[in-house]
Amino acid sequence: MTVVKKELITITPKKASELLGKNFNNRELHPMNVQYFVDIIKCGEWQGSKANSIQIDIAGNLINGQHRLNAIVQTNAELPVWIFTVEL
Repeated sequence: MTVVKKELITITPKKASELLGKNFNNRELHPMNVQYFVDIIKCGEWQGSKANSIQIDIAGNLINGQHRLNAIVQTNAELPVWIFTVEL
């Protein structure tokens, strides 16, 4: 994978839902993993670090980050998130 673009943006629940709508080839969603991120968000411990990044391909399809995005939707939070656009 080659990173072709990276940007730190505020992800809203609406934007998170849009990205999740392009989640075609990801692994199975695990509720416990989503809950882990929900708890981090509710405790105010979310870090807009590259460790909490979202990866999309150049067509806008979600590659990595479905658990974080689902947690953003569930908590109705707006959070800083690094978005990495990659070429596979």
